[in-house]
Amino acid sequence: MTKDQAIDFLRTNGIEIINGHGHDIPYVLALCRAKCYGSSVEDDRHLALLVKDYLDDREGSPTKAFDHFVIDCHMMGRNIFWDEMI
Repeated sequence: MTKDQAIDFLRTNGIEIINGHGHDIPYVLALCRAKCYGSSVEDDRHLALLVKDYLDDREGSPTKAFDHFVIDCHMMGRNIFWDEMI
């Protein structure tokens, strides 16, 4: 899902993210869909709310989604090609 598609998905469900930076929104949406959809998250509306809760957490770090991405890559043994990302 592209960044624009992810934002459209959230808007369709009445959700606007305040603290989504870069590709945080599609990453967290994909993460939550893969880990929670069909179990603790029953439908698209609740999936959108979970993404909002994750990204707009006032007590969370503004780099939480990116930090999670880096840790996931490390845990799976995937290289991050920083020169391509910048």
